[in-house]
Amino acid sequence: MSKNVFIGIPSSDNKIVEGTMSAMIAASNHGAVKCSVAAHKCREFAMNSIWNEALNSQKEYKITHFAMMDDNICPSPMWLPDMLRIMKETNADVVSVVVPELNPSGITHFAMDEKTEKDPYLVQRLTLNQLHSLEKVFTDPRLLVTTSLMLVDFTKPWVKDMVFESRHYRGVHNGQSYADMETIDWNFSRKVKAAGGTLFGSTSILVKVMGSAAYFNGTPWGTISADPLWHDEKNENKNS
Repeated sequence: MSKNVFIGIPSSDNKIVEGTMSAMIAASNHGAVKCSVAAHKCREFAMNSIWNEALNSQKEYKITHFAMMDDNICPSPMWLPDMLRIMKETNADVVSVVVPELNPSGITHFAMDEKTEKDPYLVQRLTLNQLHSLEKVFTDPRLLVTTSLMLVDFTKPWVKDMVFESRHYRGVHNGQSYADMETIDWNFSRKVKAAGGTLFGSTSILVKVMGSAAYFNGTPWGTISADPLWHDEKNENKNS
C-alpha cells in the first residue's frame, strides 16, 4: 500500500524557519503529497484547521498519514521515511519525536500520565537524560507525547473526531489555590489512548528546535535529570 502523507505546519505568525521549510521540501520525495501551513494566534485553531484540511483532502489525495511539524522544528532530511518505518515496525497509531523545550533544563514535551482521583491531569514531565536511557523507539501505557513532530495513521476511525485543545483548571497545593493546564500535547495523547490508539516515541530522529538558541535532541543533556515538580508532588502525596 502506498503512503500518501499530508504535512501540516501550525504557526502563530506565519514565520517558518528555513530548516522547517527544507524538511517539508525533502519530504516531497518520500511520500508527501500535500503540504499546508495554517497561521493563527490561537495554536489550537491553527492545528484544527490543518487537521480539517487533511480530512477534506483525504479522498482526493488518498491521504494515509498525517504529519504535524511545528514552524521552528528542523529535523534530519530522512525524517519522514524514518518515521514511516518506525510506524510500520511498531504498528503504532502515532509516532512522535522527542523535542526539548526552549531552555537549558533538558525538559521535553514528553511526559508520563500519573493521574489520580485527586488530580486527573497530573503528569511527570520527562527529560532528555531520562529518555536517552530508554531504547531509541519506546512506548509505555502511561506515555504522553508531543505534537511538535509527529506522524499519525490517518486511516484510523478516531481521526475524524479528533479536536486539538488544552484544558485549564484550578487546584489546591499546600493549602494554596493554583491555576494549571493540560497541554494540547497531553490532551491529544489521552484522547488517542481513550480511542484505543497506540503511542510510540523516538530519539532516533535528530531534530533541532530554533528559539533564542538551537536546542538538539540527539544526546542526553540539561541542567536537571528529572522533573522537580513531580518530586514535589510525590512528597505531598506521601504526606497527605
